[in-house]
Amino acid sequence: MLRRFASASSVRILAVLFGSLTCLSCSGVFAKDDGRAFGDDLGRFRIAAVLDSTTCGANALGAPEDWEFEVVLSRDASRLFWNTNATAIEGTVDDNGRFSLVAENVINTGNGQNAKLSCTIVRKDTATGTFDDPKTARAFDGSLEYSFAPHGTADCSEAMAENGLLTLPCSMSYRLDAAWVSSR
Repeated sequence: MLRRFASASSVRILAVLFGSLTCLSCSGVFAKDDGRAFGDDLGRFRIAAVLDSTTCGANALGAPEDWEFEVVLSRDASRLFWNTNATAIEGTVDDNGRFSLVAENVINTGNGQNAKLSCTIVRKDTATGTFDDPKTARAFDGSLEYSFAPHGTADCSEAMAENGLLTLPCSMSYRLDAAWVSSR
């Protein structure tokens, strides 16, 4: 997913940042029997995310201290699908209900016409957690980490200054607490 920073970039970066784990990658995978999907429906979960730590700097990227979102989860054997609207990512889940999901996005902060002004940042999103019950999940807790690193040798100092980043690479980690809301 390619995105650009602009001078009013905080809003765009937040959309990229927080739309991502609610997106993580795009594949259109939903629960079985709806004509589009994989896995058995685990249901819709409401997730509360609270900032646990950051090396990016206070208020970097305009990241909130806490936020909430919903996700639909489905499972097929050892695969877990984290679905939001028409997008999903595939991760793993074990017999004890421990799961892991990873996705990467590339964010181009330059104007494309002048390579010296271009900065490409790779953002890696990692979510891990454990379901309360591996078969009939009704809650989970875990963590969500966003890691940012420059790609290549471009100077990212302008993008860093515009977005409150103290350093690159950096990361921010959120504690997750989720409760089952409904069937999809």
